[in-house]
Amino acid sequence: MKIGYSTITWGGVVGHPAGVTAIKDLFYLANGDALTAISDISSAGYQGTEMFDGNLAAFADRPDVLLDALKKAQLELVAVYTGANFIYDDILEDELHKISQAAKLASEFGASRLVVGGGAQRARGEQPDDMAKLGRALDKVVEIAASFGLECTYHPHLGTIVESPDALERLMGLSQIKFCPDTAHLTAGGGNPVELIEK
Repeated sequence: MKIGYSTITWGGVVGHPAGVTAIKDLFYLANGDALTAISDISSAGYQGTEMFDGNLAAFADRPDVLLDALKKAQLELVAVYTGANFIYDDILEDELHKISQAAKLASEFGASRLVVGGGAQRARGEQPDDMAKLGRALDKVVEIAASFGLECTYHPHLGTIVESPDALERLMGLSQIKFCPDTAHLTAGGGNPVELIEK
């Protein structure tokens, strides 16, 4: 087994400010220095890392800088994390455009996996077709990821409609996407991570 560590710890999570007016540009971003994170993760003895799509996008016009840092650190870019609202019909096309850009970046930087979170929580609560919409959208994401040679998994997360074990089970029955567990979020959502992973 190989153990990796995400660069999220360096600076915490922010959203790209362009996303306020353009959903298609709303990448996730760790606010810290990605190159420092890579060096620190390697120094601590980890073998791989996961990065946000926005942190990769920052190196899109100078890929050698990030690739050289990963090589020097002997660190594998295992996965790229992205996500979207997914349940709003009017913006789904732009959300999937962004996912496609994230998958392209992941492939170009040598990752093998695309990790996806999301499924918005509505102000008025989950509507009858929301979970089915999420399942259909995630199937499209799986196709996008596969077109770039990536395995695709779903990450249940607080603040989405997939917080509880029940919601996770409903979603997994509606999509072909695979499961990426986060033990903290599964626990906080009322689940037993070991049981959910085994299931």
